[in-house]
Amino acid sequence: MNNLRLCAAAILVCAVLFGCGETKEVTLYLQGLQVRGPAMNPPVHITQNPEGNEVHIIPRFSVGSTQTMSGRIQGHTKVNRNGVFRVDTVFRSDSGVVFQDRGNVNVNPFDGKNLTRKFPSYSVGADIDVGLSKVWALSFGTLYSSMDGQGLWSYRAGLGIRSHKGSMGFRIEFGWQWEEFVYEAYTVVTERPLSSSVSTVSFYRDEAKKTFGRFYGSLVLNTVRDNWPVNLFFQVALTGQKLDEIQPRVLQEQLWVIPPFFIVPAEQNLVHDLRGSFSSTFVHVSPGLFINLDENVRVLTGVRISFETEIDDRSNATIVAPFVQIDLRL
Repeated sequence: MNNLRLCAAAILVCAVLFGCGETKEVTLYLQGLQVRGPAMNPPVHITQNPEGNEVHIIPRFSVGSTQTMSGRIQGHTKVNRNGVFRVDTVFRSDSGVVFQDRGNVNVNPFDGKNLTRKFPSYSVGADIDVGLSKVWALSFGTLYSSMDGQGLWSYRAGLGIRSHKGSMGFRIEFGWQWEEFVYEAYTVVTERPLSSSVSTVSFYRDEAKKTFGRFYGSLVLNTVRDNWPVNLFFQVALTGQKLDEIQPRVLQEQLWVIPPFFIVPAEQNLVHDLRGSFSSTFVHVSPGLFINLDENVRVLTGVRISFETEIDDRSNATIVAPFVQIDLRL
């Protein structure tokens, strides 16, 4: 009898450790995503009698009201006829509860908005521009902003091609920028045995700060007329932002929620990650004017109009921010 008990215990241990349980389908959905952070734009580099070995220090400041953009990101669950993801609350014998999706109520595609993008009301930064020759220049910079009490830093590095002919100057610049974001993600994870149509549902809410890098490009045209009291500039820039690899880690606080996950080993589960990644592209248009106070000091002022072009079903997709920039030639 003792041998039989030992054999039964061994079989049970093997079933737990080596996945002899029923295979389950685990699916991850992104119900909502909020991203907070700036839309970094390279500074306006004025081209006027460029020289090799010249160094420019460029502090800059931009101010405006806090703006919010909304849109849709892929990966939401299906919803009921009212556009809501409905689950049933099932009470357990131990006073806990689990949430279940019966599989016959949430059958409609989600067509609402589940993405919120918030921008800070100000940013302050500094850049260094080094002339490698009359044509080539190397540029570095950083930008700081704050949202909801959290400081956010952005960095960039770029290589520019410049020319001054007659009364016009131009500069083309390409580079890479790194930006900090604070994101808040709402994830739904469903777990369904393959023999059943009923899924167990858990809700996750995760907040974190991450840094991601993407390419940028800029074109600046400016007038160079000594007999004008002020000169003009016009910049067009393209920047991108991306946020992915969001891992659901923190169960959303619910009364009596008991995590139902991974009762069988992970290798026994069929995992489907349907969550979309956040990707955004901005076209920045910046007209303005500048004045040369002397040979080594230049002051620029303008307005930056940023157009978001990539987010699905976007609203409030235009950001307007006045800015001031000082160019100090060493």
